[in-house]
Amino acid sequence: KPSADTSFHFEGTYGNYDRVGVVARGNMALTDKIYLSAGLSHKQRDGFEFNETTGNDVNDLNLTTGRLALRLVPTDTLDIILRADISRQDQKGNPRHNNCDASFNGGVHCVGINPDPRVVNAYIDGMIKRTIQSYSAEINLDLPFGTLTSLTALRKVDFQFETPFFSNPVNPPNQIESTDFGDEDNKQFSQELRLAFDAFDGRLSGQTGLYYLKEDTDRIQGQIQDFATPAISGIGIFPQSVNARSFAIFGQLDYEIVPSLTATLGARMTWEKKSGRFAGYKGDDGPGLPPPLGTPAGYDVTASQKWKAFTPRFALNWKATDDVLLYASAARGYKSGGFQGLSGTAAGASTPYDPEFAWGYEVGAKTEWFDRRLRFNVALFQTDYSDLQVSQLVPLCCVVVSNAAKAKIKGAEVEVLARPFEGFQLDGSYAWLDAKFTEYSIPGQAYTGNRLPRSPKNKFNIGGQYEAPIGDLSAKLRVDYSWVDDAFFEASNIPQQLWPSHENLDARLSIAGPDERWELSLWGKNLTDELVPTYVTYFGPYRQILTPYAPPPTYGATMASKI
Repeated sequence: KPSADTSFHFEGTYGNYDRVGVVARGNMALTDKIYLSAGLSHKQRDGFEFNETTGNDVNDLNLTTGRLALRLVPTDTLDIILRADISRQDQKGNPRHNNCDASFNGGVHCVGINPDPRVVNAYIDGMIKRTIQSYSAEINLDLPFGTLTSLTALRKVDFQFETPFFSNPVNPPNQIESTDFGDEDNKQFSQELRLAFDAFDGRLSGQTGLYYLKEDTDRIQGQIQDFATPAISGIGIFPQSVNARSFAIFGQLDYEIVPSLTATLGARMTWEKKSGRFAGYKGDDGPGLPPPLGTPAGYDVTASQKWKAFTPRFALNWKATDDVLLYASAARGYKSGGFQGLSGTAAGASTPYDPEFAWGYEVGAKTEWFDRRLRFNVALFQTDYSDLQVSQLVPLCCVVVSNAAKAKIKGAEVEVLARPFEGFQLDGSYAWLDAKFTEYSIPGQAYTGNRLPRSPKNKFNIGGQYEAPIGDLSAKLRVDYSWVDDAFFEASNIPQQLWPSHENLDARLSIAGPDERWELSLWGKNLTDELVPTYVTYFGPYRQILTPYAPPPTYGATMASKI
């Protein structure tokens, strides 16, 4: 937040794929009671993949962000902060790589498909355009019995997209394409009032408050289906208008039972309502009925649903010594229900999916040893889900959300940080996870016992850095390595949607001037050139596996200075 200090920071980056990044931010006092801070950031680069059909690079980046904050301190007890953030994203899309099966139907569905994973063959590049505006006001008023805080926020999002699903050059009857496009306007207004207090000479502290959210979303989404069969080709248009309201009362108390033992009791009561109008109709004059549209006449329906949730939290923290903290907690979590983003029928559009509830339990220890040269933290946790919301990307349709009856996650985490001698640091972590559906069946599918999506059983990371003086300068080398076990992208756990185990290696070498007034860094990411899918969709009828990938190896230099 803005302060009385005068400061300025500038940072410039250049890397492969013609990556250019600029960051500038500053802070100053306008008067002895008014402070201003501002920042500007721009990032751009060429695309990581090449679209042979259009001759353009895709999956590029073009993002500009600006921030402004004004702080007013008219009295010793009143502090006001006004903030504004605006970001603009305008770039090509990220067509999926089409991993087709050349042994199926004589490879007829692979015509025109380049097997290189960094080359796509979509008939269009697609696009992403997003503008986000955020405005907020924070008011803190010190009272004799505590601090009263008001947080008021307004957020506006304008989002347009166009995505070729199959990344095909479109050559019926051998290939098909499903093009998803849309325009969405979202507005959010939120207000929170919170009172923080303490009593009994600080042994009791807490907060209580109210929260209100109003969210309105207007979306027009469409799909262009290009198939060999005219009966299922055409354009479907699916407008939506959804209004959401949420109100909550919350509070938390922390009580020091004895000087080293603190108990926490908190709770939140939430009431929500979502209502909307949902429609689907043909957007062309052809004879076909494009999926997922269910009938030529389409539909136009309204729907509304209310939910409420009570979510308590309990915790104990024991400061066994100055360097050892033991803790235990239990909390109930809640994720709101809603309506499908797109549906082919009136029943599907107007039928909500239920809220998700979870009880989470955790015990652990945070410790430091040998005059804080060694840090060792460990945690054991379990989460029991009911009505877990599961999202699945359905070809020729959309992302469909359904409720799994029950799921359980059990796990453990260990974190270690060691500083054996001056200038050298070694740190790392390991996590073990057992995440399964304990009860989940949908028509025609039984997923009980399957692993939860994106839940690797094992993962670890290890990093090391060494910093040493060079005259008036200082040099630092940092290397990070991580490994993630295999997992599945969806609840079906079929082998075609496997998220294979993968590793990642990053490194950074920097030289800084006196008092760190400037720093020059050379950096590299994914130095082992791992090809890692970020999602996988399997289209069984043509045996096609559609995959976008994480970034390839990137490297560059960053120059930073500060005043």
